[in-house]
Amino acid sequence: MSAPAPKDGLSHIDPHIAEALELGGDAQRIRAFYEDWAENYDLDVGALGDDYQATATMVSFFTNLDLYGLGVGGTDITILDAGCGTGLVGVALASAGYTVIDGIDLSPGMVEQAKRRGVYRDLVGGFDLGDPPEERWRRAADVVFVCGVFTIGHAPPELVESCAELVRPGGLLVITTRKAYFDGFGYQAHIDELSRQGQLECVAELKDAPYTSDSLGHVFAYQIN
Repeated sequence: MSAPAPKDGLSHIDPHIAEALELGGDAQRIRAFYEDWAENYDLDVGALGDDYQATATMVSFFTNLDLYGLGVGGTDITILDAGCGTGLVGVALASAGYTVIDGIDLSPGMVEQAKRRGVYRDLVGGFDLGDPPEERWRRAADVVFVCGVFTIGHAPPELVESCAELVRPGGLLVITTRKAYFDGFGYQAHIDELSRQGQLECVAELKDAPYTSDSLGHVFAYQIN
């Protein structure tokens, strides 16, 4: 049976990723899916090669910002990798010299894979971004990275506000989205509303950047008020 048509108008889509895009945003389905996928995730998405490019795109985007001007300069800032998965963002950040990286994810199985990376200070599985965070996470991180979460079949745009709750005032929230998700799921409209409310301000963006071998994506940096 052939794979479903690509959602981003490109030539093909990996069948594992295609299945992930059909999860409907249901937290229980997402957790069960990634629990089953955790052990083979890196191989299946091409993370061990160059098929999955969102992580490199995101970290390069971040490190090229005027970080001292934005108040998050230095490699000893506290970083939270929200939706850390198997730890690909953590590895890229550690390679860039960052030393204080925590990770949270809905799937305990994915977190177990991330632990093997040896780059995280603290890792917590079973963390649902849709639930109020424990006090230790609230407004605690200098920078929160959210990679691969705001994509089709996963988190709705409304969870941007939940992610912002994890960032200290004046810190940065850095988010990737698939282009198709951005175009079709009201992401920007929700960001505009949060901006009107004074909760955040977009300070940098990168559009139509490499995401996977079968899709493009965007990266945004928001300063949290």
